[in-house]
Amino acid sequence: SPNFGNVGSGIFGGTLIGKIGDTGQMMKVGSKLNFTASQAGTFQLGIASQGNYEGNAFPGEYEVKIRVVKK
Repeated sequence: SPNFGNVGSGIFGGTLIGKIGDTGQMMKVGSKLNFTASQAGTFQLGIASQGNYEGNAFPGEYEVKIRVVKK
């Protein structure tokens, strides 16, 4: 939601985000994302939030379905 600010790269607070490995590039997952991994690692998911909202509780949930296709 734009009400929670832009955390960078056009990603607003509350957006489902992900990255591969600890050094991977953060990407907007949103409601749907298809991509080919450019590196090996654990796929990490999180919710984008500005630093000044750290420690606040926001009720709700995200349901995520992941399908991996090996090339």
